[in-house]
Amino acid sequence: MNNIQELASAMSGLCSEQDAWAHFHKGTLVHLHETAARTHSHLRSGRAAGRLLTSSLSVAEPNASLATVALQGLTPIRLRELKVGHTHHGRVLFGTLCVNPFKINGIMTVLEDDQGLAVRVGIYNSMSTPSALRAKYSKGAKVAIKEPYFKQTLDGSVAIRVENPANVVRMAEVPGENQSPSMVVEEEPRQGNGVDKGRKVRLLTVFNRAETHFQMGDFERALEVCNEGLEIDPENLKIIFLKGRALHSLKSYDQACQVLQMAVELSLGQVDIEDALRRSKAACARSQHREYDISEFLLGKQPPPEVEDFVGDVEIKKTRGRRGRGLFATKDIDVGELLLVSNAAFIVNGGVRGLEIDQSHEIKGSLQEDLVDAVSNAANKSQKLRQQLYELDDGSVHVRSSLPAMDSFHTSRRVTAEVLPQPNLQRIRDIVSRNSFGGEFQTFGEERREDEESLGFSGLWMLPSFINHSCLPNATRLNVGSAMFLHAAKPIKKREEITISYFDALLPQPQREGFCGVWGFKCNCKRCSVEKSISTALESLNAQFEALHHDALEETNAVRSAGQDFPAELPKSAEFAQVSKELEQILAKFPRMKDEEKNWVRASYVTAYWAGMQWDKLYSVDEIVKAVVSTVPGDFRALAMVAQQLEGLKHQIGSEGSAVEYCAAQARDICVRVLGTHSEHIIQALISRHAKSTIF
Repeated sequence: MNNIQELASAMSGLCSEQDAWAHFHKGTLVHLHETAARTHSHLRSGRAAGRLLTSSLSVAEPNASLATVALQGLTPIRLRELKVGHTHHGRVLFGTLCVNPFKINGIMTVLEDDQGLAVRVGIYNSMSTPSALRAKYSKGAKVAIKEPYFKQTLDGSVAIRVENPANVVRMAEVPGENQSPSMVVEEEPRQGNGVDKGRKVRLLTVFNRAETHFQMGDFERALEVCNEGLEIDPENLKIIFLKGRALHSLKSYDQACQVLQMAVELSLGQVDIEDALRRSKAACARSQHREYDISEFLLGKQPPPEVEDFVGDVEIKKTRGRRGRGLFATKDIDVGELLLVSNAAFIVNGGVRGLEIDQSHEIKGSLQEDLVDAVSNAANKSQKLRQQLYELDDGSVHVRSSLPAMDSFHTSRRVTAEVLPQPNLQRIRDIVSRNSFGGEFQTFGEERREDEESLGFSGLWMLPSFINHSCLPNATRLNVGSAMFLHAAKPIKKREEITISYFDALLPQPQREGFCGVWGFKCNCKRCSVEKSISTALESLNAQFEALHHDALEETNAVRSAGQDFPAELPKSAEFAQVSKELEQILAKFPRMKDEEKNWVRASYVTAYWAGMQWDKLYSVDEIVKAVVSTVPGDFRALAMVAQQLEGLKHQIGSEGSAVEYCAAQARDICVRVLGTHSEHIIQALISRHAKSTIF
């Protein structure tokens, strides 16, 4: 094929010469270009747009030369004269760009000649800045293409491919027939001089430094170095993009969106930059509007998702007594409402099954030392983290009495200009000891096999460190991977302190008091005060509870794991159930004790009540659940009890009836207390999943 007429006859043997000239129809090409540009900007992969405009243009041709020649002396050529598959040596094509460009592998545009015909143009290997590209190839620009290479693309159309951007020269105007091209050529920036080379070397050095810090996780230093580079070249795309990624990693989503938007505008539609902007916008929306969906994780269908920090209607204030500071509600809060989401500033994982940081001095010694090392190393790099660490309780009176600003814990806050020293190792140990949380990573609603190993963890969450403990908590913490979700387990009034339980609160007061010692405090909540007031009467009962607790639960769980009906005799469970009977006799001796206070005490021995119900139906599920919900409303075991009861009722009497409706409503209420608010079908799925749980 030597010219466009030959191409016309070769296209399926059916195309007329008029059809072939449609390849040069300006309106058609402009429409295709603009459609591709829009599609490219919205598609995540960009591949569809690539097929439309660039897949065929991006294939290098063996006769496409990178050499360039002087414009002077070249003979003009028009589109009608171009031959497919030829590089037109000694010729120059003049025209006007009739679209704004966008970039995939190269710069994509459309050129119109002086006869009103148009052609697609792909310009590759450009090293210019994005702003320079936009200026040079903007709509309406007059250009000359030296020695144009005209090709047939894989989709059967035709286009000009330019391997060397220097072969596209900006013109003041398209020269007339009697004008020399040299008379109207615009002067372009000179490339390759010593000043330009030195600037490029400096920018490359800065970028490499920033990228190294970024890859090492030192995002603050990467941000600082990016700012150094932008002082040299404010429109350097690579550095702007890296700055946006660093801001996103620092959870400064608002600022990340602003910087990445600038990168998108400079990049002419680069897909990875557009994807980064979308992620930052989504993160910003979630952190501002509580748009979190963790249902797939709670249902065991997906691993924990990455989530963004969120600070709800809470503030740090001084507490009464010697509790120092705490977290308080700034408005009335409903059950299930999200209070905050906080990603761990530091977290370390262990592999010891069944040991929890808040229950074992042994695991405290191992995991917390690892955590101390992690905090020390990270604080050495990050000024922002040092600022937050200095706000946390380390046991000193000054720190416990100070009230840090809430914006210290907002992700978008700026780092103070004050340079804080690295805390010494002992101070870090004190901070970790008083503020870390730990336990086991949970898989909700599944039975745990005896041979299954559960990874323990110890971590430091900044804002949650201000939440005080209570054995009558009003909030529930939920670990979603390394993120901590906190939501209201009961209605919370404005200015009421938000509290959680640092450990399993469904245990007798002496055991709870021992766990409080791990953090170095004593709990004086109303529940503890009630149990202390009758401690003499409970003394022998506590000894029985501690002696029988483990063996009785192992006995009942073994029967449940085997899927068997409970036998007539379970000796350990029967003996353990006597603890609940004796407790009822003790409570009967205190007629002035309120029903609510009695339920608090019952909750301390709830496992004995559960054993009694399993063994000979001494108690109803409703009685046990009422004691738990009135004491620790966000405890998942109450949900598991009601979920199992609901499944049993449906199996016995079907899905209708007042008993089933009551139990279903109770299960729904407890589910919201335990796992927060979700759509109705998710709540029902969570209830069904918890029916399979091992409760104690």
